[in-house]
Amino acid sequence: ALGETQRWGRASVTLGLVSLVLCLVFGQNAYPLLFVPLFAGVLATYVCGLHGAVGSVLLTAIIGTIGTWLGHGPIHLIITQDEAATVLFFQGFLLINILTTLPLAAILNTAAKYHEIVLRANRWLEMSEHLGEVGHWRLDLKDNSLFWSEEVFRIHGLSSGEPPSLENGIKFYHPDDQVIVTRSLEQALETRKPYEFEARLIRSDGEIRYVCSRGEVELRRDGAPAAIFGIFQDVTNRALAAIELANARLQAEAEADVAMRLALTDALTGMANRRSIMSILDRECEAASQHDKPLSVGLLDIDHFKSVNDRHGHGVGDDVIRRIAIECNTIVRATDHVGRIGGEEFMLVLPGADADTATLVGERVRRSIERIRWDDTALDTITVSIGVATGTGNVSADELIRQADQALYRAKREGRNRLRYAG
Repeated sequence: ALGETQRWGRASVTLGLVSLVLCLVFGQNAYPLLFVPLFAGVLATYVCGLHGAVGSVLLTAIIGTIGTWLGHGPIHLIITQDEAATVLFFQGFLLINILTTLPLAAILNTAAKYHEIVLRANRWLEMSEHLGEVGHWRLDLKDNSLFWSEEVFRIHGLSSGEPPSLENGIKFYHPDDQVIVTRSLEQALETRKPYEFEARLIRSDGEIRYVCSRGEVELRRDGAPAAIFGIFQDVTNRALAAIELANARLQAEAEADVAMRLALTDALTGMANRRSIMSILDRECEAASQHDKPLSVGLLDIDHFKSVNDRHGHGVGDDVIRRIAIECNTIVRATDHVGRIGGEEFMLVLPGADADTATLVGERVRRSIERIRWDDTALDTITVSIGVATGTGNVSADELIRQADQALYRAKREGRNRLRYAG
């Protein structure tokens, strides 16, 4: 309502001034001021648009007709005697007035409509940018002047106003990410191709935000860069979610590794458990069959282990098992595998070892354990019995274990602390 009142007030004042000018022009005979009404009409059209054009033409027609009829006005300076010629001349003058003001009014009206459309589009753009946390910016390469939209200021934590220089604008980015920004812009200018980058932005309040910028180079007609235009989006929530997801994935993978390790590792000794060593044996049996190579298996059992637990307690028994595990891993070859398959039982998987090699490795293990000096002086010498079996080519894991177990039983039956070979 206030805007409508102001428009009518402006039109009234303008047309009042036009009336005054017309009265002065057509109320005198001294000067040829016929151009003045035309100027007044153009001015009224500029100020009031179509209403000003129509109003000024009507006022010119009314006041000019009255003045001319009374014998006044600049027309009588041109035509003094012929009344018909005076009328025709005045009508021609009005036609020129109409042809001058109405097209101008149409042009101004169209411009006003387009201006309103642009304003409305800008309002929608600002609302959309704020809702989507997306702004836009433009760098004019002619004078290095930088334009920021309202949302770009908001993302930087700044009030709207004069944007900083390009150099100071880049300083808002994290020191580690500034090179990403400069390199992206330089490559865009060099290749004339669109650019895109994500970087960390340090707002004016010190808060770190993650932003994404996409844009392209504006070219002149001669193909030279004229400006760089880009959109600017706050992607902090997405970036933090991605980081959290990546951390969760790493944690899950680490936990899966731990779980897998626990599933395949003996908790007391840290070596392969029964499930793991059996899987290794199956794999080595398949390899031996494919390459027609020998494969040996040794079963090791701690002699009189129950009496160790009964006399010294399970803590000492656990120490014995751990120490024997270390000794086995130390003595066997680099290609061999050792696992704990039961309370005091261990398995040796010896790829490529024939009967002689397997017997040699087993004996080295047995003698090494026999020579251990225990910290507990009350602990007797600990010995082990070992049964070894060998297969070549198409070997079966179950058959090797069965033969090695029979050899182990024979070693125990014959007095323990010895190695027996199946066969």
